[in-house]
Amino acid sequence: DYVTPNPAKTIDSLRYLTYSNETALADIVDNSLDANADNVAVIIENDSITIIDDGYGMDEITLCEAIKLGSNTDKDGSKLGRFGMGLVTASISMAKKITVASKQEDGDVNCVCLDLEKIERTNEWVADKIELSPSEASQWESRGCGTIVRLENIDHYKYKNIETLISKTIAHFGEEFRKYIDAGRVITVNDRAVGSTDPLA
Repeated sequence: DYVTPNPAKTIDSLRYLTYSNETALADIVDNSLDANADNVAVIIENDSITIIDDGYGMDEITLCEAIKLGSNTDKDGSKLGRFGMGLVTASISMAKKITVASKQEDGDVNCVCLDLEKIERTNEWVADKIELSPSEASQWESRGCGTIVRLENIDHYKYKNIETLISKTIAHFGEEFRKYIDAGRVITVNDRAVGSTDPLA
């Protein structure tokens, strides 16, 4: 019992890992590309970020795994993603509230919210399942499949203005995901298409 981590202090410590905003966003988009998304849209606003993809989505069990630290989802690759921590650590490096909604083809829409303020208040590892409104559910019916990650209560923007973050993100994505882009995947940031960039060119 003495080695059980303190949830509130642990989650706060993880928020100060050496992520840049654009690297954190790349970790989230990487999950979308792993899910075979042909289109990934990132929308950066002053108080929120939304990542929308048309990948194969997640069922309820997989979604609950994806939003917890040290998840059991299969993830090859490098850095924190292969330890099942990429989505959460990337998200909380910027925001205090993460909501993930996902739907598989012919499946139900599942939505889970991780609220750091609630973890701090209760000192418990908790995530809440969100029931979508009828209008939200009907919008999902026309999507087929995919995942939406929404970051809110943002308090760790590392740039003075949003336009700088947008341009930095586009430049980073162009290098990080150039092979995907060259293969026909479409990534946009605030409706601007990301073009592939060879860092050695």
